[in-house]
Amino acid sequence: VNDNDFIVGTNNTLALTIDNSQDATFAGSIAVSHSSTGAAASTISNTHADGLGLYIAAASGTNRALNVRDYDSSNDLFYVSNKRKFRKAR
Repeated sequence: VNDNDFIVGTNNTLALTIDNSQDATFAGSIAVSHSSTGAAASTISNTHADGLGLYIAAASGTNRALNVRDYDSSNDLFYVSNKRKFRKAR
């Protein structure tokens, strides 16, 4: 955190930092929910010619970097693990 950063917190605890490059760093989890029919809850896009659209880094102690589940989280649709590059759930 430096003098040019925009910081947000509650109860004397840092929650969000936005730096002078407009990069945001969250101190905790991010939850997105949406209940409108036919609309995406979230969209990630890269408007530049180069670079990643989405980058995910898993914790060292987990065996899944990405897990996609159905609407009520009862079934895995697919996941990416540290042992296999891609696995479609059965």
